[in-house]
Amino acid sequence: MNRVFLDLAIKATQDDQRVIEGWATTPTEDRMGDIVMPRGASYKLPLPLLIDHNHSLAVGNVERVEVSDAGIKFTARIAKIAEPGEAKNLVDKAWQLVKNGLRRSVSIGFRPLDHEPLAAGGKRFKKWEWLELSLVAVPAQADAAITSAKAANGFTIRRIIRDKPAASGRYSGLTPAERREMAEVKAAYEQMFGWED
Repeated sequence: MNRVFLDLAIKATQDDQRVIEGWATTPTEDRMGDIVMPRGASYKLPLPLLIDHNHSLAVGNVERVEVSDAGIKFTARIAKIAEPGEAKNLVDKAWQLVKNGLRRSVSIGFRPLDHEPLAAGGKRFKKWEWLELSLVAVPAQADAAITSAKAANGFTIRRIIRDKPAASGRYSGLTPAERREMAEVKAAYEQMFGWED
């Protein structure tokens, strides 16, 4: 199973809904040199929400996704369990990890269906089966950093761009059209969410 990671920046949380919103993936090159094309995803909702890609640590579900050229936005909910026991302890721990900033990233677990090599050595995944979304501590795709934790009276979303491609040169192996596409994605994010350097 392949994985792609995205940063999360939790700004505000409340305990009543346990809803997390953010970006599951974007068409930008990750630290391993791969690109996952959002519109190539096949999936069936709800998708499992896991901790650290551990299939025995399911803590909720991805309930909604929005697929666009800019990426895949998701809405996931960490379960609330009233009955004391191991399951309640697990989901409560997951929510504590998220709201206290100990799981700032998400990662898609997927099965490649069609891919092509990139000039820089990575792969472009054109078609893929989305299997799960995980809360993780270490991200691989540092350019996409969006999240919210939903509260009863609304939510806060913050966008952070850690490293611009023009400054880092990490995208030098991509074609001019691919670099333009990534610039358009970033411009769309800026318009929707804004960011702070």
